Parts: sequence; C-alpha cells; structure tokens
Amino acid sequence: MLFNQIAIGVLFKHSATLDEKKEAGFQTAILYTDISGQRRIRTMNFSLPTTSLITNVFKFVELDTVVNLMAKTCKANFLIILVPKIN
Repeated sequence: MLFNQIAIGVLFKHSATLDEKKEAGFQTAILYTDISGQRRIRTMNFSLPTTSLITNVFKFVELDTVVNLMAKTCKANFLIILVPKIN
C-alpha cells in the first residue's frame, strides 16, 4: 500500500564513464490503484548534471535521504551475506 508517508528509494549504478558536458536523464513511473478503485500512473522525468567530483555530488543532496538509503542497503547486505554464514 502507498500512503503519503511512504518513501521509495532506488539506487542506480552505472559502471561506464559519463561525459561531464552532458546531463543524465531519468524517468520513473509507478502504477497504482487509488482508494476509489481507479488505476493511476504517476511519472517523473528529470535530468541531472554529471560530475567526476564526489564533493559536487554531496553538495546538493538531501543528506537524510542518502543516509537512509545507505543504512537500508547495509541492512539488506547484512541479511543476504552474513546471516546465512552465522547459521
């Protein structure tokens, strides 16, 4: 279920080099059924500048969101990698 208090985090990984003169474009979509039973789709399109300097990346981010996503990634990795070894 989706509520107005729900947050969805996505981690993108790109292993090739990006041209810093060009922007990277993203498109997201979520398909859901609202409370009255109507099917709806929400889309978001955005374009971001690319950089090779990590300081430029963290200069404009929402730090709480980044820390939250990193914590959830660490938890998921812990459950996948370490828990089976403990058992």
